[in-house]
Amino acid sequence: FEFIPMNYSHIRDAVKEEKIDFVFTNPSLFSCIESTYETSAIATIRNFRLGKELSEYGGVIFTSNSNVHINELEDLKNKIVEGESFTSLSAMKMQWQTLFFENMSLMNDPAQIRFSHDPNQTVTDVLTGVVDAGFVRTDYLERLNQSGHIDFHTDIKIIHHVNASVDHHDFPFEVSTNLFPEWPLGVLKHV
Repeated sequence: FEFIPMNYSHIRDAVKEEKIDFVFTNPSLFSCIESTYETSAIATIRNFRLGKELSEYGGVIFTSNSNVHINELEDLKNKIVEGESFTSLSAMKMQWQTLFFENMSLMNDPAQIRFSHDPNQTVTDVLTGVVDAGFVRTDYLERLNQSGHIDFHTDIKIIHHVNASVDHHDFPFEVSTNLFPEWPLGVLKHV
């Protein structure tokens, strides 16, 4: 096996041109590849996060605990929000869906959408007031808390907390979105 790291924009071309035999990517991009190029999932990961084995994940919408102006989704109107990238499932697209389900528009309601390309930067930007709210993957804030980079209970306010369950157990991390299957490993049709 040879592993070839690629960004999302290069994965589709590599699949289309059959330059790779297997693909490991987020479920959003995988569903596009699967339907367009007849790729088949042969496995999905089970993540071990802070001692928990999980087959699903979600996204979190958060702000600084000191931000008295944001307490619910509606408060994101005319505010600056930041996620990892436009193509990130857990740090943009899941939150976009949540806003849509609540009759809000990610494209029209916030004053600005920013992309940090780094979840650490998103957290820093929220906590320092560069942006009003941030989007990250579930468990990310808890891992920063465990490592001492933030104090979850005094630094962070979760917006739109969802009570979710996975594998018939309560989901162990803060989540603001629906849960989605973890990343699949797919085999291309030519293999």
